Amino acid sequence: MKKNIIISAVLSVITLILLPMAVVFLLGGLDALGILLLFLFFLTPIVASVIGILSGSNKVQWYLPMINAAMFLIAERVIIGFDISYVIAAAIYAGLGLAAAYITASVKKKKAATED
Repeated sequence: MKKNIIISAVLSVITLILLPMAVVFLLGGLDALGILLLFLFFLTPIVASVIGILSGSNKVQWYLPMINAAMFLIAERVIIGFDISYVIAAAIYAGLGLAAAYITASVKKKKAATED
């Protein structure tokens, strides 16, 4: 259980804070904006899904996808600035993570019921 929390925290910090900040500081300008958009549309949903799978694997930890979405909002506020579209994106990422957690928990529960 603690292992899933640590993995999701490290994954969130690396993909939501450290990578975008490194891109902004190293590249800057329009190049950084293009890579940040790739992170926004491709990397962040994958991370939200992985965290959802981790949170639904053992004892269901529904708060991990929400923490990931909150970290996304904080990181975007610090790196880019505040916009209402980031709140909508964070809600989508939280929903994606919660859906992955629900699917993982239900599959695991069904698998446990068939083994008995």
